Amino acid sequence: MRIAYYALHYGKEYLAWSIRSIQDAVEQIHIFYTPEPSYGHGRGARCPDTEAELQEQAHRFAAVPILWHRGRWGSEGAHRSAIYQHATGATQCLVVDADEVWLPGAAKAALDAAQGSGAHHFGVPFVHFWRSFHWVCRDHWMPIRVLNFERRNRSPEFLHHSTPVCHFGYAQSVALTEYKWSCHGHQDELRAGWLERFKSWMPGTVGFTDVHPTTHNIWTPEPFEVKTLDSVLSDHPNRHLERIP
Repeated sequence: MRIAYYALHYGKEYLAWSIRSIQDAVEQIHIFYTPEPSYGHGRGARCPDTEAELQEQAHRFAAVPILWHRGRWGSEGAHRSAIYQHATGATQCLVVDADEVWLPGAAKAALDAAQGSGAHHFGVPFVHFWRSFHWVCRDHWMPIRVLNFERRNRSPEFLHHSTPVCHFGYAQSVALTEYKWSCHGHQDELRAGWLERFKSWMPGTVGFTDVHPTTHNIWTPEPFEVKTLDSVLSDHPNRHLERIP
């Protein structure tokens, strides 16, 4: 059995579309929701997304069972590892965040590619959207997004030829981005003035480079053909925005 899981605290802006994009590849989706951030910061800030709103979005397009697990975890690692307590009968798992959308067939292809390996976890390529669907940043990092529960080799493998996951963590509203960095696990690494740069960026700004929030000289926004996303996001409210407010 193949399952997917989300470690969730906020993310209503893309959650419904994320689930819709991967559900044909799995039999169940587990969502581990916490009302408080498990990242080590910002426990006093008010989250802009309520549990009811997130549940509504999770079921918006759902065509497979969604299992909702509510809890509090002492760290991001513990939050993400909760899946191991609820994976009985599962052989593979797709790891997904609420701001990640997979192109048609990509999730199943990644699971298929990992299936015959002896490795336990697998990284896949990403492309990071910047302030809209029209601009992207690219890097060589490959986050772990497939788990083989029955395999024991803990050295990760990387599915270099997989279709990149579309990551919208930097194509979200300013309000959510500000909240995100009030409780982010990498908050201490946030570059000075980054939020102001994020908010002030305008499409096509000449010389606007080096926009990664924590690492120098790896992200520069480049134009992206938005029609590429129409198979998964044509009905998203941000589809035609030049810059997400």
